[in-house]
Amino acid sequence: MLSEFALSPAIFRTASYESSAVADLCLRSLGPPLLEDCIVRNLHGGDWLRVIQEQRDSLHPKAKELIKKLEKQGRLVNHEAMVATCPACEVEWENETFSSHEQSALAGMIFTRESKAIRHSGESLVACPETLSTSDFWKDRSCSRRIPRSIDAYCKLLEPLLRHANWIAYMDPHLDPSERRYHDFIELLTHPHLTARHSKPNMEVHRVAWLGDGRDKSPRKADIEEKFRKEWSARLEHSGITLKVFLWPDFHDRFLASNLLGLNWSNGFDTTTDTNARVTVGRLSRGDSDDLQLEFSENSKRHGTPLGFTIG
Repeated sequence: MLSEFALSPAIFRTASYESSAVADLCLRSLGPPLLEDCIVRNLHGGDWLRVIQEQRDSLHPKAKELIKKLEKQGRLVNHEAMVATCPACEVEWENETFSSHEQSALAGMIFTRESKAIRHSGESLVACPETLSTSDFWKDRSCSRRIPRSIDAYCKLLEPLLRHANWIAYMDPHLDPSERRYHDFIELLTHPHLTARHSKPNMEVHRVAWLGDGRDKSPRKADIEEKFRKEWSARLEHSGITLKVFLWPDFHDRFLASNLLGLNWSNGFDTTTDTNARVTVGRLSRGDSDDLQLEFSENSKRHGTPLGFTIG
């Protein structure tokens, strides 16, 4: 649901296009998707961004705006250098891109029109801004997925988020680690992609403050906290993960929120051994994702005042 792309620094330069007007049109259409459901690989250990910034005078105004927003939203993700020397020209940046793709697969690569025509005409994973909308890898950015209700399927779908998000929150009103159907959820919270990170993301779980069938909605903070600590504390502490748990008076829908992407998770984060069971995961628009963050912020009053505790 979160697509990772690599972009040649050359696509941000006005001179790479037939005219400034064409550059404006291409960069204007490229921006919204990149800022809604994508991340951009900051190649050669971050030198990609440094080189672009050093060439600021040659950049199109829309390119400057786009780079600034990508950086502000945390959508530039560093990737280690594939060769010792920083690439010095377009061809070398393309070689660096392919080498990084061999190490960790990209969803696609966006190079200049000239480069696509001359060097990569037969490469399906390469497109240019002028024809990007017709490229299969760009059109295949699905807005929804139906996946098995298994922890393996959840982890596979969320791998890019687990590697790169700075904040991840799971909203599931009846998430209970003592129940068998939620037994595997800890694997998401302690996934190797998270534990391997030098800087751990902020992790949250949101559920209702009551237990049972909902006839009695009296807050049961002590009982719920005991369940969470008994089932999860040891694993979280061992993995170096700190988890904030919010207990709300009431809510119904299931979501995943993060600084990079918001998802509607139709059936919640429980799992089953039924191989035919599916959950539908839908990507939220940027506006809806931002609203979701506000809805479940600690100071929000949409669902009343939350109780809470921290474990790990």
